[in-house]
Amino acid sequence: MVNIDLKTTSNNETAGEKSTDTGLVLVLILTVITLVIYGGLYLYEKSISDSVLAKQVEIDQGSQKINSPDAKKVIDFQNRIKIAGDFVSEKNVPLEVFSEMEKLVVSGSYLDSVEYLKETKSIKTVFIIDNYSDVAKQVANLKGSQYFKNVYAGKSEINMDGKVSVEINMSIN
Repeated sequence: MVNIDLKTTSNNETAGEKSTDTGLVLVLILTVITLVIYGGLYLYEKSISDSVLAKQVEIDQGSQKINSPDAKKVIDFQNRIKIAGDFVSEKNVPLEVFSEMEKLVVSGSYLDSVEYLKETKSIKTVFIIDNYSDVAKQVANLKGSQYFKNVYAGKSEINMDGKVSVEINMSIN
């Protein structure tokens, strides 16, 4: 007769052990994959934070250059160049006034202040002049100009240096 084994327990235990071993291997593989992904993300975050820190240092250095006192001088000088360029490029009345006055100032006379009134096209000036004789010469020079009209001397006084401070008002032709 043929020997038939009717025991089912030993076969089931080996099948269960095999499925448990397979499950354990799958869990270990998933754990290793998770740890590798976590480590990769950690290193990626670390490199990004280092990159951000380097950019922040670069921004701080750039802002220090901009906020330094020398930068303000350069910017101010650049603004002055731009404004002067605008004055020169267009026909500007104050520049013409200075050009004409430069030709008419008597030696020993110094222009202390100039106020240009655009509405009336008139100029109020204050000259510092050595003596009253030179004041008369200065007024005569300005009156003799083709560029200025209605030239008259206003208030005059002797300052602490012994020089005459005189207001001279005029209109532009």
